[in-house]
Amino acid sequence: MIRGSGRAFSAGLLLAAGLLLAGAAHAQGKPAPTTKAAATDMRAVFATASDIAEGKKVAQTGCANCHGLDGLSTGPKVPHIAGQRPGYLYAEMRVYQQGERPDKAMGDAVKYLSDDALVKVAAYYASLEPAAPGTAGADTRAAAAKSAARVDPVKAGKAVAEGCSSCHGDTGVSSMAGMPSLVALDPKHFYDALGSHLFAAITELAEYYPPRTEAAIVASALPEIAAAVGAPGSTLIDLGAGDCRKALRLFPALLPSQYVAVDISAQFLRNALDEVQRRYPGLDIVGVTTDFSQRLVLPDVVAASRRLFLYPGSGHLFTDSSWEEYDEASATLVMERTLAFLDRRS
Repeated sequence: MIRGSGRAFSAGLLLAAGLLLAGAAHAQGKPAPTTKAAATDMRAVFATASDIAEGKKVAQTGCANCHGLDGLSTGPKVPHIAGQRPGYLYAEMRVYQQGERPDKAMGDAVKYLSDDALVKVAAYYASLEPAAPGTAGADTRAAAAKSAARVDPVKAGKAVAEGCSSCHGDTGVSSMAGMPSLVALDPKHFYDALGSHLFAAITELAEYYPPRTEAAIVASALPEIAAAVGAPGSTLIDLGAGDCRKALRLFPALLPSQYVAVDISAQFLRNALDEVQRRYPGLDIVGVTTDFSQRLVLPDVVAASRRLFLYPGSGHLFTDSSWEEYDEASATLVMERTLAFLDRRS
């Protein structure tokens, strides 16, 4: 927990742009020492055929359960890692092993792996054929199909990502040494500071109309929202806060006593909360960095009374309905799933 003047920041689960490698692997040996600069280690890059074969044996004991022995994900929210840069894979496993990116599945998977095992597993998966462009898990394909009728996010994203292709490749398969491939990754893994800024740029495109439509709806309904919430002094909990713009539109009417911003991108959220604190110096502000697809557990500094949850946007974490299909039944389903998502203390 990082506390400042009138503000607290909790780094719950930081994914940023790194791969969320999930699985369970077991190998003999001591954990890798934490003093080496893992990002500069090149042993995985120059692995021999024997190293790769040994890496495959380690992967078979657990990694393949989630990432597949061929490096193609077998479950939702797990990235394909076939053909990924070996140095990058090695560095990411080191991050999990050292606890710098808390995640129980990956922490348990690499906790007792020797440094040599990490190198060889990275080399094995890097030796495989990358996932074909357009390959995605079942949950990603379903979400894409439902969104197709509303807006073309691929077209909007491609327009912004033109400058990315020089490093990450036109199809998301990198040809540059040390540069990770991005093909078929779950979108949440792009939300580091840079990815969040790119998304903010996408929302300004003419093709991406939902933010502007939502802003107009909120502006027209603000008095009604304020009347429904009641007296000032609530704890406003913003799920997927991003740059906090959506919540800021509500501040003049709701006058919250505490603002809790929840997002996956730590640095982007810190910067956004700096601006919120500048505009509202007397407001108690809490930042929570967590994987929004997981169960939400709020820190103890969040006030327990009059909690008001804000979940705006076009996401489908809690509903199966598109914008055009959204009705009272869909709203009820959202509330039921939201309650199931929240920790009891929330």
